[in-house]
Amino acid sequence: MNSPIDYINRNPLKKIKKNVYIEGRRTSMSFEDYIWEQLERLGHEENMTVDEICTEIERARPNNRII
Repeated sequence: MNSPIDYINRNPLKKIKKNVYIEGRRTSMSFEDYIWEQLERLGHEENMTVDEICTEIERARPNNRII
């Protein structure tokens, strides 16, 4: 895994757009590379996919909207 310093040496503000499925619905989300990597790390630790993590976040949000 890369350290936060590795990301600073790159362009830390560059956003990466990826498709994710939230509750079976495909959507696009843009985050810095570091955020995507942390979502993947969390998924590995929790034995979940990034899609599953995003779905859990959506379900926990007050208005049930991540986008």
